[in-house]
Amino acid sequence: MFKLKKNATFLHDVPIQWPVDGGFEEVQLKVRFRVLDADSLRLHDDLSSEAGQNAYLRAIIVGFPAVIDDDGRPVQDDEALFEQIVGLTFVRAALLRAYGAAMSGARAKN
Repeated sequence: MFKLKKNATFLHDVPIQWPVDGGFEEVQLKVRFRVLDADSLRLHDDLSSEAGQNAYLRAIIVGFPAVIDDDGRPVQDDEALFEQIVGLTFVRAALLRAYGAAMSGARAKN
């Protein structure tokens, strides 16, 4: 049975291609996303600018619940962490792709 949930969120592991010497290392970023309806999504029609992408990412992302630092200690999930993560262009692109795939029902391909 279909259940219409208010303020629905979902947790996904987003594959990130982290640049390393000579290539990339794939790491998983656990992201809690917010389900937005079509009207809310239409408010974010300018994804061509950094400001537009930031506004969209703020609307769709609830948080990053499982980030650790270089020493393996948990990092507080707050505004500073959000800014650090979305400030990395390769992470930003992966977040946008992952949300689009999740909302359209597409499965990630290897």
